[in-house]
Amino acid sequence: MSGNYHYNKELLANPAGSGVAITGISGRFPNSNNVLELRTTLFNKEKSLREDTGRWDPNLSGIPQKYGVIKDTEKFDCGFFGVHHRQAQTMSPMTRKSLEVVMEAIFDAGVNPCQLQGSRTAVFAVTSCTDSEIFATSGTLETQSGWMRSEIAHRISYFLKVKGPSCGLIMDCCGSFLGLDMANSSLKMGKCDNAIVVVCNLLQHPEVCRQIAELGVLSPDGECKVFDESASGYARSDAIACVFLQKAKHAKRIYAKITHIRTGSEGYKVGGLLAPSSKTQTELIEATLSESGIHPSQIGYLETHGTGTILGDPQEAESIDVAIAQKRQKPLPIGATKNSIGHTEAAAGLCALVKAIIAMESGLIPPTINIDQLRKGIKGFEENRMRVVTQAEELPNNTYIGINCFGWGANIAHLIVEPASKKVDNESTPNDFPKLVLVSGRNKQAVVETLHQINRQPNADFVNLLHHIFKDNVNGHMYRGFTILEDGQQAEISVELYRQHPKKLFVFFGPLESGFLSLKQQSIKVSLFRDTVVRVLKRFVQLKANFDENDTLLGGFAVQLGIAKVLRVLKVELTPVAEDSFHQVLVLYCKGKISLEEAVEMAIKSKPNKNNNHSVDISKHSIVLNLSDKPLRINNDDMVLTTNFFHILGRLYQEGHDLQIHKLYPNAQFPVNRNTPMLSHLIKWNCDKNWYSYKFSEDTDTPLQKSYKITDHEYLTGHQIDGLGTIPPSEILNLVWQTFKSRLVPAIVFENCEFVEVVPLDNVDIFVSILPKSGKFEVCKDNKVVACGRVFVPDDIKKYQMSVPWFGQKSSETLTQNEVYKTLNLKGYNYSGLFQGVEKCDLEVSEGSLRWENNWTTFIDSMIQTVQLQDSTHLLHLPVGIRRLTIDVNSHLRIVNQTKSSHFCFHKKNRTIKCGGIEIFDVSTKLRQRQCQQSPVLEKYVFVPNVVTLDLEESLIVNTQIIVEKSLTSCIKAVEIVDNNSDPLLPLVHRIVQRMPTVTCDFTICATKYPEIIDKSKNFLLVVGTKVLQKPALLDQILALVSQDGFILTREKPSFRYKEVANLELLTEHCTPHEKLLLLQKSKSVDNVKHVRLSWKQLNWLPTLQRALKTENVVVVSSNVEPEGVLGLTTCVRLERGGTKLRCFVTMDEVPEFDSGSVFYQDQLRKNFAVNVFKNGQWGTYRHLPLSQDGSRDFACDEDKSYVIVGGLGGFGLELTQWLVANGARKVVLVSRVGLQSGYQKRKIGLWRSSGVAVTVSTVDTTTKKGCLELIQKAISELGPVDGVFNLCVVLKDAFFEDQTEEKFKESLSSKANIAVALDQVTRQCCKNLRYFVMFSSMSCGRGNPGQSNYGMANSVMERLCEKRRNDGLPGLAIQWGPIDDVGAYAKAVGQKKIPLQGFVAQKLGSCFKVLERFLERADAVVSSVVIAEKNIVNGNSHSVLDQLAHLLGVKDARILNKESTLADLGMDSIVGVQFAQILERGYGICIPLEDLRSLTVSELVETEDKRG
Repeated sequence: MSGNYHYNKELLANPAGSGVAITGISGRFPNSNNVLELRTTLFNKEKSLREDTGRWDPNLSGIPQKYGVIKDTEKFDCGFFGVHHRQAQTMSPMTRKSLEVVMEAIFDAGVNPCQLQGSRTAVFAVTSCTDSEIFATSGTLETQSGWMRSEIAHRISYFLKVKGPSCGLIMDCCGSFLGLDMANSSLKMGKCDNAIVVVCNLLQHPEVCRQIAELGVLSPDGECKVFDESASGYARSDAIACVFLQKAKHAKRIYAKITHIRTGSEGYKVGGLLAPSSKTQTELIEATLSESGIHPSQIGYLETHGTGTILGDPQEAESIDVAIAQKRQKPLPIGATKNSIGHTEAAAGLCALVKAIIAMESGLIPPTINIDQLRKGIKGFEENRMRVVTQAEELPNNTYIGINCFGWGANIAHLIVEPASKKVDNESTPNDFPKLVLVSGRNKQAVVETLHQINRQPNADFVNLLHHIFKDNVNGHMYRGFTILEDGQQAEISVELYRQHPKKLFVFFGPLESGFLSLKQQSIKVSLFRDTVVRVLKRFVQLKANFDENDTLLGGFAVQLGIAKVLRVLKVELTPVAEDSFHQVLVLYCKGKISLEEAVEMAIKSKPNKNNNHSVDISKHSIVLNLSDKPLRINNDDMVLTTNFFHILGRLYQEGHDLQIHKLYPNAQFPVNRNTPMLSHLIKWNCDKNWYSYKFSEDTDTPLQKSYKITDHEYLTGHQIDGLGTIPPSEILNLVWQTFKSRLVPAIVFENCEFVEVVPLDNVDIFVSILPKSGKFEVCKDNKVVACGRVFVPDDIKKYQMSVPWFGQKSSETLTQNEVYKTLNLKGYNYSGLFQGVEKCDLEVSEGSLRWENNWTTFIDSMIQTVQLQDSTHLLHLPVGIRRLTIDVNSHLRIVNQTKSSHFCFHKKNRTIKCGGIEIFDVSTKLRQRQCQQSPVLEKYVFVPNVVTLDLEESLIVNTQIIVEKSLTSCIKAVEIVDNNSDPLLPLVHRIVQRMPTVTCDFTICATKYPEIIDKSKNFLLVVGTKVLQKPALLDQILALVSQDGFILTREKPSFRYKEVANLELLTEHCTPHEKLLLLQKSKSVDNVKHVRLSWKQLNWLPTLQRALKTENVVVVSSNVEPEGVLGLTTCVRLERGGTKLRCFVTMDEVPEFDSGSVFYQDQLRKNFAVNVFKNGQWGTYRHLPLSQDGSRDFACDEDKSYVIVGGLGGFGLELTQWLVANGARKVVLVSRVGLQSGYQKRKIGLWRSSGVAVTVSTVDTTTKKGCLELIQKAISELGPVDGVFNLCVVLKDAFFEDQTEEKFKESLSSKANIAVALDQVTRQCCKNLRYFVMFSSMSCGRGNPGQSNYGMANSVMERLCEKRRNDGLPGLAIQWGPIDDVGAYAKAVGQKKIPLQGFVAQKLGSCFKVLERFLERADAVVSSVVIAEKNIVNGNSHSVLDQLAHLLGVKDARILNKESTLADLGMDSIVGVQFAQILERGYGICIPLEDLRSLTVSELVETEDKRG
């Protein structure tokens, strides 16, 4: 800001008179040919927007019917501008009209354009889009010269023959003020002496309107209603406007002075490129006021940018309120030009400036129309700090006008102008002094209208401007005229054709004795003549004592000398001739050879000799001014002075003599007064011929073959089928529509459409071919037909639509949008973004509403989705054909533009879907097999003693899991030293690591003979060797290789007996079939530890443990007399920051109380296990081991028994019920705390009941034994014996452990532990033949998950309970699920993002139920099912932090991440945040709290990594 501030201060520091002034204005506006007509339009509250403008058919679809156009774009005076007729034919109307308005603005400033030749005059021409370029680039025109936007400025500079900067600017809606800013700066910095800013906007092709309409910013009714409650966008309009700028000290007229103009850019915005930013706008306005030293109270009126859009108006109003209105005592008057003339886009700023000048010139602020009720929610209006000027009112004196101009995207500008000070009236000539006014014009009308203007409103300032303009010839002006004003009355108007080559003027001097008194009387009103005659006569008296004023000879001479003086001052080119030697003195004076005094002295001394006459030699075809009594008899025009000297001067002007007529009058004082009549509207052009101006034609614009590259439609990524991005059939038809008739047709029909194959969305090239007569089309990809059918434009669309009625509202029960897309997602339709267009529907999907997003593709696809919803199964059906699709474009747009949504009806009997103006008949589909997901990893979660017999793979699995659990590493760096007698183990470990989430490996294998070649700097976490404990030298080498906390795995003979080794702790000892594996770790001293005893039923230990973990190593202790949840809590807390200080001891046998000083516990403490379990007389841990491949039989429910599903109305619960029903269940009880609520639940239950399934919904409290007893007894009595109980209930109260509360623990435990214990107790009592007791647990329990310590504990209680039931010979199964796709907590959290969680990907429901069928037939108590994410990004530091971030966010290329976006902006929620924080800490040593991490920008993250490096 500081740099810009000083720069602007420099420009603002103007010496007196060096400020920049707007001195001339002109333009063409909608329904107004000039500024004067625009003034009338504004003050009369006229609307300039029209329907039938002749540019294109007003009934074209997709665009508003009203817009503003300027007239006569085909007219052009090519003769005046020296443009060849062939070039005029191809020249853009923008260029042609720009030339005209530039000339008009220059004249309006009181400047003759010819006077600019060779001057440093800058030209800035601003445009946005040129619709006519669509045609110009097609090659139809003979030459391409003249249509380029960049050519406008150069053409103007070329014609004016000026040498200043010449710039063509292609800009957005802020363009005119950017051009004005450049002009202002150029003048102030001395880069030019004058500046022209011309702006152009022409609407010539409806396709541009349609594209803007699809953005949702155009008003459907074609009305601009800025700040009105009914505002719904803007209407597009033409305009070509120009301002002429000069330094104030050189100006003849000043409309306004530029106090200050400031431009800026909004840059990156969170809301997107087109979203306005009130904050940036406020800062710009405040900076403009501050730099110019103006207080907000000095702003008398503010002209807004105001477009009437939903986003734009409130943002601009807020910025004006904050920057100006809140700092004033009185309400700020504001207005909007666009309400009257529409949005002229690139020309909008100058149009607003012209309105401001009209206000300053007239003293009245023009009213803003289309304001019925001010928009609600704008505090500046509601609190009376701002008001819209709706009636003409006086502009406060001594105030400034502010003008906003904001562009699409980023450019914004604010201009402050002040009116020219009112001058004291110029000293005018006496009323009886005749005023001669000379005017030229391109045609007679121009001259006549200007002269009539003078006579209607005599104005001395206006006359002075004309005198200075027409003192020199205007090249190309073919008519000249004059008028003589005397006593305020019109004396005469004379207009004649100017022949361009003036005739030679002869002035004849001879005896003037009889007529001198009359001539004197006629010319005495000319002060120059009068003063000259008086001066001559006084000199006569001085030189001749007896001089008599009645001396006719000398008196006539004095009059002749006075007229000669006037002609010399007027710089009339003449040839003087004299009749005799006496009058030859006048010839000498006229030729400048003698002075006036010398002429008088020679006249006194000379005597006329009537006999000494000279011959008069006057050429033919010349003009003679006869200043004598003697009539001349020559063959020439004899201009005899008869009645009026001014008439003679006027006639001389008409004959081509340029007169400095202003020198006859007192010196004019410039600049002229305010409200001096404008000149620009009086300039006329010879436009008898019409030149080419682009006219839209539907028949010739679009070819019938066209290629499309599907890469730039981001919204299409929302169309995913079974995880694959595909091009929807609606988009294929949309491309056919574009190829056939663009979109500009009132209606269109597609028939017999076939979609041959699915087209993946991956840089696809699509080729569309249509036979023009039959309308048959083919759509190809890679020369292969993917779709075909017929398309045509109907004469009457109703002939092709089905006669089916609209339904009324039949049911109040509905599926919400979320429920609709949950249903479709389960089928394999993974829609997102604009493709989620179904807002709601009834449970039968027979009616509902669809959202209109100005997108035909997504809307039609949403209609097709209602067909896909009809199938109650989870099968995937793809559309392969449409019998007929009819689109009544105009009718549809009228409907949807009112509410942005439309009611749909699905008539199942005749297979017709209707919505808005669209009807689809008979959509045919085909079953498609779902893609197979990556196989899940199936494991059992069991107690494994530290000393045990295992097979080799199980041993390596257990040891690898222990290493990862103890070290919390994300990359195992290991080396194996092998001998020749055994196969290496690390390849087996590598396979094991591939089945472990978030862990990768870096392995080295070398022979025993060459251990010295190993890189010792690697600090290996694990070293594997053979008979290491029997080879001291090898042991020493290995100890040098292993890291401080590293591990040694030694392969010994089965008979080997371990003896303690100094500085090493034996962790595990596994006997395998052929060898014994021992895992050792370097010893560490046993620090004092604090122990805390835990119980899930009494939570008073929680604050103690939270405090202790902040400073101490802590052991949590549990004695499992009853099932406890210590294991799940520990695995979760250890993954949080500072969690490595926590370990747990769980004793499941009768053992002494925990005492860190006792040998029983001290030996185990020294091993530093994270999890220590004493069970069956041995210390060990719980580990995930592969599930054996047992043969399984088909699962089947007993139709005579009932099945109870707690949490049955949840996402997973409903799908589990669906699976049970599909496998034969006919009696189900669904338990929910809140009962039936959603339409989705009701639809599901309705479908089951309609197929004969007895479904009971219970809201009984299952967290108590009493509630469970009531539930089970009721199920038995009403439905039959209970065969299976399932608990899917989930209450997530996530928080890092330090932020957890007892209440959060209670809520989470209640849904898991309390229910499980109650169900266990009741089923033991009431369900003696129960087959299934299934508890849905989570990977959070077995593998840990930061922030879910309470959830991990709750699930762990259930798992221990299932183990106890199995030990008691009862059914019991706890399943540790990973993230579940489509339903459940994970799906709700991440939606469509499919973000990997802790190295897992979501498991598809189909896969879950296949796994469940297998689990139900096994005897295991606790099992696990997870899908491991592909390890294409390692969790170590071999990849950059950005690569890791991109992988987590699902972004393929980290380079596309916006460096200024925060991680929260990029989609990082708490789930992803926890993962990323873990990766940063483990892999890169970067510790950032989660709350700070999400507010970090990408660039700050990179900087943090660089500092670490």
